[in-house]
Order: sequence, then structure tokens, then C-alpha cells
Amino acid sequence: MQTFRFIAGLSALCLLLAACGDSSKTDEPTPLPTLTPIPSPTPFPTPEPSPTSEPATDDTPPTAEEYYVAAVSYADSGDDDFAINLFTKAIELDPAFSDAYNDRGASHLALEEFSEAEADFSKAIELVPDDADYYNNRGVARMSLSDVEMAIDDFNAAIDLDPAMIDAYLNRAMVYVRLQRFDESLIDLEQILYLDPQYAEIHNYRASIFMALDRPRDALYELDRLIGLRLADRDAHVNRAIVLLRLGEDERAQIDIDIALELGADQERLQRTLDRVRAERDASDEQ
Repeated sequence: MQTFRFIAGLSALCLLLAACGDSSKTDEPTPLPTLTPIPSPTPFPTPEPSPTSEPATDDTPPTAEEYYVAAVSYADSGDDDFAINLFTKAIELDPAFSDAYNDRGASHLALEEFSEAEADFSKAIELVPDDADYYNNRGVARMSLSDVEMAIDDFNAAIDLDPAMIDAYLNRAMVYVRLQRFDESLIDLEQILYLDPQYAEIHNYRASIFMALDRPRDALYELDRLIGLRLADRDAHVNRAIVLLRLGEDERAQIDIDIALELGADQERLQRTLDRVRAERDASDEQ
């Protein structure tokens, strides 16, 4: 079974990719991108054939389970078009095969066929109404279709079924960010840290939200925690430098700038970003 998580880019710090990395990219702040389903970090499992299934031979047509296993393999290798064909054959042989509907929906998501994905996830839920992954996946499809409130309902259902489902909390948090319901997003992100204190990137998301709320001291606290977990995170040092500059703590910011450069930040692009931050700060101070 495949479960998906989307990440809506948080641009409140207006820096991450603008300040670091490939110098061929623009130095303009990265806009909030279209939501993109991203596979869960859990490796995509290949289910074992049923012990009662006979292996296919020249004279024995494949079973639904065998079509499904083959489809999973093609989906895992990135051939979602062919995987959909095989999932469909599995469903034709076993119309109650809920995982086949779910994973066919995942392939439709990968191909950005969001309506088809939603329909498949809905069928999987109809067949097995107590599977948290199915609701989480349908929530991703619905968010991709801009059906925001129904997406939240699906993430709520996933969490009700599995209160430890980190993907569903993260998905719901990102929806709340899109709706500018920042306080609710912060609560979900804090819950993720309760479930997984080592999930370092959550601190970056929280820092971005705090900057959107004009709470730079809280953002700084989150970035301190992030760097405590990932000392060599170049972007985290850039982000902290930006927050420190906005707080007027230029000497502390310079320490992070030097570290970011040592970690490979593009000096020219980083300098342009920092100059912009200083100009915005100075203009704000004059008002």
C-alpha cells in the first residue's frame, strides 16, 4: 500500500533556495508552489503473493494478486501508466481488492490525474472504511483538486483512525497554512514533534509560520532547535541569519553566514538575499 504526503512550500522566510544552491536559479523569493504529492519516506512494500495462489504458468492466467504484485513493481519503478493497466486487471478479477484501488489511485496521483485518484481512493474507503491510509491519500487528491474543506475532513478521519499518523498531521498542517490558519497549523506540527522529536524539518516549518506571524523570536527558537538536530544544515544557518538580521543582531547573524558559506552556500546569491533583508529591515525602522 502506498501513502502520500504533500508539502506546501512555506515561503515566509523568503530565502531557502533563493539564497543557496544552484547559482543559475533566480534570487527571487520562492512562491508557494502547487501542492505536489510526495511519497511517504516509508519504503514502498511489495506484497507477497497469497500462500494459496498458484504461480502463473503458460496455461494458468495470472491471479488478481499476481497482477497486483506486478503493478506495484512497475509503479515503484516509475511506470505508472503501465501500473494502472495492471491494477485495473487485478480489480477486474477481484472487484473487492481495496489495496488495488488505493495503489491505482496513487499512480493516478503521480500522473496528476487527481479526479481519477480521488475516485479510486473513495472506492477503497467504500470497501474498507477503517483504513487511515486511504483517507489520508484521498485528502491529498482532494487538496490537489482545491477541495480544501473535504481534504481537511479526510485528514481528520485519518487521524481519528490512527492518532499517531504523522503524514496526516503534516498534510493537515500544510492545508491550514494555505488557509492562513496558522495557529491550527502550529498545533499539528507540535503534535508531530511529540510523536517524533527527531523530525528536524518540522522546526523549519514552524519557524516559517512564526515569521509570517511576525514573531521572529519564536522563529529563532525553532531554528536553534533545528540546528541542534542538524548542525550541518546549510539552509537552516541561512534562515537563522535572516531572522537574526531582522532582529538587528548582525554579529550573531554573521556567524551563521560564515558557516553557511563553509557549507557551500553560493556567496553572491546569499549576499543579494542578505542585502535585501537588511534593506527591508532599515526601511521598516524608518517608518
